[in-house]
Amino acid sequence: MQRLSLLPRTEPFWHTGNDIGCLVIHGFTGAPQEMRELGGRLAAEGYTVYGPRLAHHGTHPGDMNRSSWRDWYFSALDGYHLLKTNCRHVIPIGLSMGGATALLLAAWEEVAAVVSLAAPVQLREDWRLRYTRQAAAIYPFNPPITPDWQATFFDPHGRTSYPVDPVGAVAELADYLDVVRENLPHVRMPALLMHAADDPTVPPINLHLIERQIGSTAKRAILLEEGAHVITESQTQKEIVFQAVTEFVGQVAGK
Repeated sequence: MQRLSLLPRTEPFWHTGNDIGCLVIHGFTGAPQEMRELGGRLAAEGYTVYGPRLAHHGTHPGDMNRSSWRDWYFSALDGYHLLKTNCRHVIPIGLSMGGATALLLAAWEEVAAVVSLAAPVQLREDWRLRYTRQAAAIYPFNPPITPDWQATFFDPHGRTSYPVDPVGAVAELADYLDVVRENLPHVRMPALLMHAADDPTVPPINLHLIERQIGSTAKRAILLEEGAHVITESQTQKEIVFQAVTEFVGQVAGK
């Protein structure tokens, strides 16, 4: 049997701090690396921080085609319970699909607040989504995977992400976002929502949908002027993101 291993720089991370736990959750096809710098900033403020690796990420794109959306959610839920046993309060903070996961945790679990960054609650309108599950059996990856795919696992900015979309996992993502969207009214705790205006991956209409549909009366939505999709690694906007998140967590923690 071939030895199983993680790709470089995809490991989860943990910082021990005070009794406020920050669960920082990466996005679809990504890895904890894209949340590591934000996690470090929160740790520097004294918080306990955990950045989990979601199931079937950081290994091989084909693994994600075996995923159920529940696998991704339960990976984050494990992290929530790990922090909950060590901390008085837990705040889920997620990027992209990780932001959607943070919102679902906030709807279903006892959390002190929630932060969603560039989170989707619906995919772009595309008639092909209706046939994604059937197509996955013939075309498992978009674009087709190449033998040297690991060479493009790291983009020029250092981000760790699969260079293809696993088609079967896209179908699961669509189902997942349906569940998240249905549960937004149950998100009633303080919420910070951030999105880039020129996000080419998740249109900023998602920010407005989340803002309108969550049940929280203590919510703040920030639309960044630029920053593309992975705003935690945007060279022009990440400092704004880090400052907004640390200030928000500080307010919740009573700093």
